[in-house]
Amino acid sequence: MIFAFVGSLDTLMWSLMLLGLEIYFFSIFFTHAVTKHRRDTEATPELIKNFGSMGNSAWSLSLAISGGANWGVVVGPLYELDASFLYISLFSVYISVTVFGVLNILTAVFVESAMASTARQRDVVVQEQQRLKESYIIQIREIFRQIDFDGSGEISLSEVEAIFENPDLKEYLTALDINAFDARAMFK
Repeated sequence: MIFAFVGSLDTLMWSLMLLGLEIYFFSIFFTHAVTKHRRDTEATPELIKNFGSMGNSAWSLSLAISGGANWGVVVGPLYELDASFLYISLFSVYISVTVFGVLNILTAVFVESAMASTARQRDVVVQEQQRLKESYIIQIREIFRQIDFDGSGEISLSEVEAIFENPDLKEYLTALDINAFDARAMFK
């Protein structure tokens, strides 16, 4: 799971940048509307708090899509603007596009990236297992070569039983999880 997360960090970064750009562009529209409104009339503290600056607008829009604030609370102060229908519609478009479009697409891209990273990790694990298997086969061949005391190319039960009297070979076989019972079982 850690490999999946690390492997998808670049996708996460680009996704957050895309989301940030979208919030930035919508913040420009709302901040411009409130700034224009404040030149002509006095704005309520809620309107200034939600959309009085680029930072406030971006924060309010972020809260609206992340569940940090109710959409109605965020959009409510926009009703005092002259063309309130336009800005409320724009807010609805922002919510619809962001929540139902962009965030779902970003989630899919992030999950796909994590899955691809996990698949790469599985390939690495399979390759490691194959390497260990090949190493194990080489070690077993070396053990069989050492067991074949008479050099006949065949191993007899007496040769197998003799290796368990040799402490070095016995420890080596124990390290490979082969015990005397396993070795004798090969001859039955």
